[in-house]
Amino acid sequence: MESRAVEDFARIVGAPSFSVGEAALAMSWAVQEAVGAIDFDVIDHLAVLDDLAGAVPTPTASGIADFLFGGGGRLRGNTDDYYDPANSFLDSVLRSGRGIPITLSIVMIEVGARLGVPLAGIGLPAHLVVGEFQGGRIDRFFDPFDGGRTLDRAGCRALVSRLARRTVVIPEAAFAPMSNLALVERMLNNLKAIHAARTGDLASVRALARVMTLRSFLPGVGDSEAAERLRLAAPLN
Repeated sequence: MESRAVEDFARIVGAPSFSVGEAALAMSWAVQEAVGAIDFDVIDHLAVLDDLAGAVPTPTASGIADFLFGGGGRLRGNTDDYYDPANSFLDSVLRSGRGIPITLSIVMIEVGARLGVPLAGIGLPAHLVVGEFQGGRIDRFFDPFDGGRTLDRAGCRALVSRLARRTVVIPEAAFAPMSNLALVERMLNNLKAIHAARTGDLASVRALARVMTLRSFLPGVGDSEAAERLRLAAPLN
């Protein structure tokens, strides 16, 4: 029998549509539960997102980005410890104000949803940004990890090339909005990579096994995870 946290995650991602913020919090709860953290209330953390939305002075994409990430903003990229697993936990990001591109982007997307501002995650190679829908198109982007900086397509290409330290050709398809399911899968992929590199640590082994369990509930992913999940669980028996 799965824990309530795992069951909640499975229920959310199995629905035809869902809030990426709620799914991210359910994921955070389930993974942290696996290493002993059990004091968690998804509703309380969703209320934090409600409060952030209510405090935005200018309900536009630029206004949200400036409020959340601009000078003196509430959140910023964790450049000191980028690979800390806590950067992938939305509750931790809301408490500490530090995160990685995908969790910071999810905060902006969720705040936008509460204010009627249509935003989407854009999965550039190795770096996620937020795109703003304007007349059915996305031509303006925001980088929450870099103070909410505004980018166009050329700016996105320059950003990825700078991070890669070489010229990277980004296909037009990379600028398509990601589904909520794709965002959740990318978050789990990040945690999988982090904990897979820490197999000498029992807590990371437990966290990795839980991440694999959560991945098994994602449509199109689950079947390929079954054997690996059993292998990872072996040290815990």
